[in-house]
Amino acid sequence: MRFLTVAERELRAAARRKGTYLLRWTTGAGFFLLLLWLLWAMGALQYQNRVHDVFVVYSVMVFFYCLLVGAIRTADCISSEKREGTLGLLFLTNLNSLEIIAGKLCSNALPTVYGLLAIFPMLALPLLMGGVTPVEFGRTMLALLDAILFSLGCGFAASVVCKRQFPAVAVAMGLALVLGAGTLGAAAIIAEYKGPAWLVHGLSTLCPFYTVLTADGGKIFKANHYWLSLGNVAVLAVVMLANTTLRLARSWQDRAKAAPRRATPSALQQSVRTRQSAGRAALRQRLLNLNPFYWLTARQQISSPIFMLIVVVLALITVFGTTPLFIKMVGSQKYAPVLGSLLAWLWTGLAIHLLTLYYAAMISSQALAEDKQSGALELIFATPVQERTIARGLWMAFRRRMLFPAIAVVMVHGHFLWLVMTMALLEPPGTKIPPGTTQWQLFGAVLLNNPLGGRFVEWEFVLLVRVLAMILPLAVVLWFTLGWIGRWLGLRMKHPGFAPMVALALLVIPPTLAFSLVCYVADQAHLLQSGSRQWLPVMVWGAFAIALGHCAILCGWAARRLREDFRTTVIGRFDVVRRTWGDRGRSLAKFSLRATAFAAVLGLVVVGYYGCQNFRSRRAWAAFQTELKQKGQSLDVAALLPPPVPDEKNFARAREFQEILSKKNKPLATMLDRMPGLDYWQIYHSANPE
Repeated sequence: MRFLTVAERELRAAARRKGTYLLRWTTGAGFFLLLLWLLWAMGALQYQNRVHDVFVVYSVMVFFYCLLVGAIRTADCISSEKREGTLGLLFLTNLNSLEIIAGKLCSNALPTVYGLLAIFPMLALPLLMGGVTPVEFGRTMLALLDAILFSLGCGFAASVVCKRQFPAVAVAMGLALVLGAGTLGAAAIIAEYKGPAWLVHGLSTLCPFYTVLTADGGKIFKANHYWLSLGNVAVLAVVMLANTTLRLARSWQDRAKAAPRRATPSALQQSVRTRQSAGRAALRQRLLNLNPFYWLTARQQISSPIFMLIVVVLALITVFGTTPLFIKMVGSQKYAPVLGSLLAWLWTGLAIHLLTLYYAAMISSQALAEDKQSGALELIFATPVQERTIARGLWMAFRRRMLFPAIAVVMVHGHFLWLVMTMALLEPPGTKIPPGTTQWQLFGAVLLNNPLGGRFVEWEFVLLVRVLAMILPLAVVLWFTLGWIGRWLGLRMKHPGFAPMVALALLVIPPTLAFSLVCYVADQAHLLQSGSRQWLPVMVWGAFAIALGHCAILCGWAARRLREDFRTTVIGRFDVVRRTWGDRGRSLAKFSLRATAFAAVLGLVVVGYYGCQNFRSRRAWAAFQTELKQKGQSLDVAALLPPPVPDEKNFARAREFQEILSKKNKPLATMLDRMPGLDYWQIYHSANPE
């Protein structure tokens, strides 16, 4: 088996990398913490009947991990050979394209499967806790392994088409998400419109997400085709690998492309082409005069054409697909069109927000990473160009390329807010809104907490609208943060195609863990037992504060690293830096000092907050007591209680009642002793304290 030579080369190279071993235990540790978080958040530690729900949610999260990690790991396995010019050297040997693909598959599938095997013990914990059958657990394991194979096929299909690393990773992820989960949504739309059953079941069984969801024996579209879906997904993955093999055999050589034969352009076409060429030249000259790196990074006339196309496609699907679907699902209510549009644009807005975050991380890390790989940055540093000029040009290019995504996010988010206001006018949230109130008037009253018609809007709706309004400035802060950390990760990482996902993980995971810890501490300290009107706004604005603080920390860290290590990272990328024990000790001491300082500052903030609240409470209580004294009122409860009852007027002290409770009353004592949970002698001694 000659393909094992390629697998051996790849596996030997992977065995010398620390990341291969780091991936295993970090994956296991990370998903173990995720399982603990789900058990706590869903209340499965107290209620056993929720363990199955935790297992289902956990399986879905592991599925998306398999879908993304498998596609990302194989997205650059062939395109990197194309860029480095080593693919032709492989074909100079006695290997063919099938053996090369098989070797690459073995070498890239093993680390991914190892990561999944590290998750399986955590996946078995709900089985031991009860609520999950062994059959369901085994079927879920098979579905996840099938998802790994499917994601590897998507990665190979993207790698053989693309040559640059960042487009290859983006195409692989998009293909995995669309085919891995989008086909199930398409099947749901067809089923809702009473489409043919064979088409619905055919599309759904080709989706690996359907396989995971039906592993528990449940029915989707009134049927359960788990085993058929398991086989169909495996066949689809093999088809993608076979297509990759055929394309690799035909397109591995760089052939000169013959110029296509075109008809003689007309005068109008010639005039349009001349104007376009002149416009491009003028734009590039203007950008070059502003900053050379601005010209180098954003010299295209249309800054983000692929993003524009994706947004247009999502908008068309929402208008002509999901909106009528949700309107039909809502029913024949008077506000069904507005509610259906609201639900449809909710998911579209979420998708555009996530897409914009990934796009911001990608464009921020792509420029420096590709220039570093090609050696262009080393040549630039041989010129008088300063790091400040490079940073300014990169920020200008980032601003230009993010212009359309920002406009799209603002428009979609504003449209969603307008739908929320319209829905509130049709179905008022607990408060009667005066007739003739417009959406803008309601929005202004909610933001400024002004009354409408002499009444204030319900606080839940006010909090919801304010959170939705705060998402936009928070999104801008997130884009700015991704611009910093994406640039540093793209420059520093050996495989910069992974930099966008790493940047998003750094942006999302730490504040989520911090907020979960805050919620857990507040729950254990019984701070959430008061009314939700008191603690819910505090938790919401605390979450925003944690997110903003985390963004500030990431921006400061990335900016300092770029300012101090930019030139050394570019020029000394081939230097082998050996760290001594002294360097490690100093790094550990610095980390300890910073952690101690952070803990001290955090403790001072908490102590100061509680001290301030206690001072305000005592001052308000003293002012309230003073006001009551001035009015001649008192808070002394003893003054309001009636005087003690004399013994001669107390029925419990009467001689007849004492004889009833006496120990000599054998029938009553026997009857009371037989009553569970009733302490007779405690009653007797309370009535006879002497």
